[in-house]
Amino acid sequence: MKIAIYPGSFDPISNGHLEIIEKASKLFDKLIITITINEHKHCLLTVDERKQLILEATKHLHNISVEINTGLTVDFALKNNANYIVKGIRNGYDLDNELTQVFFNDHLNTSIQTVFLLPTFKNIYISSSAIKELYHFGGDFKDYVPECVYNLLNNKKRSK
Repeated sequence: MKIAIYPGSFDPISNGHLEIIEKASKLFDKLIITITINEHKHCLLTVDERKQLILEATKHLHNISVEINTGLTVDFALKNNANYIVKGIRNGYDLDNELTQVFFNDHLNTSIQTVFLLPTFKNIYISSSAIKELYHFGGDFKDYVPECVYNLLNNKKRSK
């Protein structure tokens, strides 16, 4: 069985993330979407909110699960019998950052392979950071996130 993990903060999950998830779900028998906790990042959404939004946005896929990871991605992969790490690449900057991670992950465990997937052009410039900025300044971000994310963020904004 080919098991992969797709790690990220998913704060919030975007249409770009969703596209990578859909592509990866076709390549692997099981895909574990892994919400990684980074204590140094200030997040817009709680971990529970992120998990629920991912589950809602991916309910049409039957070979995925969503888990939370507070440690090294390689260790999480090993604990879950995953031999693949999926990463979305949008540009050269992403590639440079991910190659550094591949180097260290390979140093920690050579049995885990990283698979890079590219989004289509319509999603290539979408980032969670840009979505958060649009959200904070009242910009329209509806075309960049699943409907469940848009609805939750709009409800949060109204309740402030």
